[in-house]
Amino acid sequence: MRLRELIFAVLLGLGFIPTVFAQTTFADNSVLRVGIAPAPPFVIESGDGDWTGIAVELWQEIADELDRDFVYIPHDRASLREALRDRSVDIGLSDIPITQSTLEFAGFSRPYFHSELSAVSVEQKPSSISLILDALTSRDVLILIGVLLALVVVVAFIFWIVEPKKDSMLYEDDHKRLNFTNGILWAILLITAQEPDIFKNRNIWGRYLAISVLFIGVTISASYIALLASTLTVSSLRTAVHGVEDLPHLHVGTLRASRGSEFLNEQHLAHRDYADLREAVEALLEGHVDILIADAPLVTYYLRRHSDAREQVTMLPVHFETEYHGIAMTQDTPLLGPINASISRFVESAEWPRIVQRYLGRQLGSLN
Repeated sequence: MRLRELIFAVLLGLGFIPTVFAQTTFADNSVLRVGIAPAPPFVIESGDGDWTGIAVELWQEIADELDRDFVYIPHDRASLREALRDRSVDIGLSDIPITQSTLEFAGFSRPYFHSELSAVSVEQKPSSISLILDALTSRDVLILIGVLLALVVVVAFIFWIVEPKKDSMLYEDDHKRLNFTNGILWAILLITAQEPDIFKNRNIWGRYLAISVLFIGVTISASYIALLASTLTVSSLRTAVHGVEDLPHLHVGTLRASRGSEFLNEQHLAHRDYADLREAVEALLEGHVDILIADAPLVTYYLRRHSDAREQVTMLPVHFETEYHGIAMTQDTPLLGPINASISRFVESAEWPRIVQRYLGRQLGSLN
């Protein structure tokens, strides 16, 4: 060992030199083997054999900054994971998220992107009448209507008890049998904010109650409108999914060797794996599966570039989990520190949001 290297090693052992600097200094400067598996928009293979995508552009920036040469080694999702496990590649570029299972065979940089594991279904074109009837008879809407009716009856009964029967503007009808009915009608108008005149109540406690009911009624009415609008949206879909509890009753599809497949296995749910999103969407449209579970950016990118599919399928308003994406690499690599520093600088630059927007149309999941 030369004297300079001996002095460097002694200083490192004494703690005078940061470990990251030492790793960078001693790192092998050989050509890096970069395993790469198609996963648009993270990794996209062009017709002429070139590669592009969010993860590819990020990696090329990192390699330029670190002044490292590299060579791409094509894989599919499954074989890339095995290559990282057996260390036949140094870096892995695809849509591999940072999870407990992926950390068993690879190391990861700091996250550069986060996304949602989403559900995709076929959109129907039902008639307006059937759509409205389905929405009005849905369980959640019926429950809220029941709450409204119960509130109306309770409020009318309380007003009927506390309000004087004579000289009351609430009970002006001459027929006593209609007194309580008039109270119900007034309670409906009060709850729906159509009759906010609390001074019709002669009793002071009735006025206080009217104010409380007015605020409660406005809240419930707004919730009813929002729920009805959401139900109308979901009713236009062939398959409505509100959570993982609905999946056991459906035929589910996902991408092979993806986080969706891992998630469904963790939930002990039967599913069909497909090689890519094109094949999976075709299976969905042909009715082989009821729903697809896939990473939201993959679906967004695919639908932006396939207008025929965009008119027939849509992402449901349900997310099963949040995913974080980083640069995958072999475990315990000395490249981790320099790569993390490079990512931190690049995702905070003005160029990074433009890259994400170019592929997804908006800054979906950008960690900057």
